[in-house]
Amino acid sequence: MNRLFRYLMMSVLALCTAGFVSCGDDDDNDDAKSNDVTNGLTGSKTSPAEISGNKWVINWQNSKAYAEMNGMKGETVMEEDGINGLFLTEMKFYSDGTMDCAIDTLKSKGTYSIDGFEFTSTYDILLHVENWDSDGNTQESYKRKSFTFKKGADLSDCLYGELETSEAPMTYNITKYEISKTDNKLFVTMVVNMGYNLDVDTGDMGEWGGMFDNLMKSKKEISYYLVYDKK
Repeated sequence: MNRLFRYLMMSVLALCTAGFVSCGDDDDNDDAKSNDVTNGLTGSKTSPAEISGNKWVINWQNSKAYAEMNGMKGETVMEEDGINGLFLTEMKFYSDGTMDCAIDTLKSKGTYSIDGFEFTSTYDILLHVENWDSDGNTQESYKRKSFTFKKGADLSDCLYGELETSEAPMTYNITKYEISKTDNKLFVTMVVNMGYNLDVDTGDMGEWGGMFDNLMKSKKEISYYLVYDKK
């Protein structure tokens, strides 16, 4: 299973066991917390002309991730080796809408567009494929696939190998994909809303059924704030 999928599920489990900030506070406190979260992790509007010609390299130490589930939210661990199966580690933009991309050692020629804060980028990822031989042994492989990251895209298309999105047990809908900039830093914000794509009868599960129903209906969201340094 893809590393980002495992990372998302670990983030959800962390919310179940750790004492994060409750969502039951008043709106003013929520607004203040929201400003604290984005401080130093977002910038001003930018454009292709402004960011072209420079290489931008991810700063894992400054990048952050925040998870929310069942009315609980807080910062979750941002591990480089846990999520870099999809996120760009290096990028160089050109004014014609193309970019040179890198995810670890995987390099590709991608495309991008910027509309205000809204960002769209298309580049190659390594699609994790699992097959089983006649003895039931798992055979894992990877194949190159172009994927477009934008608001409204479903990461299930690349998290579940060649499985059809409608057959995937969970959906990972991108509800926000934005880019912003300061003088020497570039910021990419991606918010992923997770939902179950399952029809489960929990009537015979007792109290566990109620807990599972609550889990399925609750808001499950990961917000990534990726910080890139100009090189």
